[in-house]
Amino acid sequence: MTVLVLSSTGTTGRATVHALIERGARVRAATRSPETAQLPAQAEIVHLDLRDRTTWDAALSGTDA
Repeated sequence: MTVLVLSSTGTTGRATVHALIERGARVRAATRSPETAQLPAQAEIVHLDLRDRTTWDAALSGTDA
């Protein structure tokens, strides 16, 4: 199962990414700035800007939760 975490570079999102990885979940971390995300290597970091519909499909494709 792949879990999409929105706002993954914010305080709550970052903690959620770490907690899910610790529990063995596959994590897709969504952020507007993937190049500066500084998230664990186990997370798949994707570009997602909720104001830009063209970024939605790639971020959402294949996620389960």
